[in-house]
Amino acid sequence: MNNTMCRLLMLISASIILIIVIIGQPVGKQEYIVIQTSTPTATPTPTPTITPTVTPVTTYAAHSTYLASRGSVDRVMRVMRVTAYDLSYDSCGKYPSHPEYGITASGKEVKQWHTVAVGKNMKFGTRIYIPYFRDEPNGGIFVVEDRGGAIGNDCIDIYMSSHSDCMRFGVRYLDVYILE
Repeated sequence: MNNTMCRLLMLISASIILIIVIIGQPVGKQEYIVIQTSTPTATPTPTPTITPTVTPVTTYAAHSTYLASRGSVDRVMRVMRVTAYDLSYDSCGKYPSHPEYGITASGKEVKQWHTVAVGKNMKFGTRIYIPYFRDEPNGGIFVVEDRGGAIGNDCIDIYMSSHSDCMRFGVRYLDVYILE
């Protein structure tokens, strides 16, 4: 895919996500409207609509970062390139006999549904939320514990214990909330 096409796709993704953030609906959720054919006996009172305040914070090439204010909690949301890695030699360049096999750059042991590798723009210990994984055991919350030579500042590499799971996951552009 050429650079212009890639930027266009990222810009469209960011626009769709901005719309989703504004209306407060998670990605993939569908709402259905039921049309009532009989006349209701009482007129329902309209429910107030709460619209979050969305302020652009920073722009990275075609990615935009937004600060979505919902009550008293502010979160930084970005669309990031998300991949997966495992402990295979192809992923981490170490064999099981290596003394640092399974040990992250922060010195911790890798854990599925917990460990992520990111670029140097995020400190170790930073917690992030990826709504795509909200139904997994971690509820979508990961901790930055690793780095990678090929990981840029707009990328996240999620540790998975199975090479086949990594291959199935592939490369995705997902909403990522930096929690702390």
